[in-house]
Amino acid sequence: MSASQVRKIAVCLLLLALVISGCSLNGSMGHSTSQAKLESYLSQQSQTAEDNIIASFDLYQFLLDRGAVDIWRIQDSNPKDADVAVRFKNNIIAIFYFSNEVGKGGNYGKLMGISVFAADPDYRPESWDPSATITKSAARSEWSRWFNTTNPDDFVNDAKYKEKNEVDHFYSVSPNKIFYTINSAGKTVLVSVPQYFGAGFEATVERYLQQPDPSFIIDPLDGTNIGGETN
Repeated sequence: MSASQVRKIAVCLLLLALVISGCSLNGSMGHSTSQAKLESYLSQQSQTAEDNIIASFDLYQFLLDRGAVDIWRIQDSNPKDADVAVRFKNNIIAIFYFSNEVGKGGNYGKLMGISVFAADPDYRPESWDPSATITKSAARSEWSRWFNTTNPDDFVNDAKYKEKNEVDHFYSVSPNKIFYTINSAGKTVLVSVPQYFGAGFEATVERYLQQPDPSFIIDPLDGTNIGGETN
């Protein structure tokens, strides 16, 4: 083999390596974008922390980037409560329960808990009223799991999380015509999530999103250290 042929082969191998490296970089960048940390969804960060709110949080985009295919409000009998349902690609549904403190006319509704279960693609209730029409063929799983989001140790499933991290502040949620509630004065107000929401979501809901075909009979994470309360 001549010297010129060797040089040509070396150049070809170098170009091939550059192409592969570029593809890998693009792939990793795409993955990091879709699974960006919660901080990437914050804006209007403030040092004053009025009402313990330290930033605005785009929860809607956060959920879309984690595989949400539908996000809608479910009418609650209590106007001070806001129930927001989120369907993910693997037919896991997470319902976010927000509530405004009764009698205090609070400026924000707070995330109280998240319920997780599996359901048919047609399962999309608009109200919890028993008389509300739901597609007859639509079914939900026999199991569901409730996560208390008001206690950081419970939500993050770490008995010492509160000792090691700041947990007293909140993020106001960008409304997107979905995330809002009514306070005791009858005023429409924004809702908020605790600053440990990202860690809690990762420890709870996100683990269900890793299940490719969740059972309708048995909680796929039953018997694990997932935490929460099963129904």
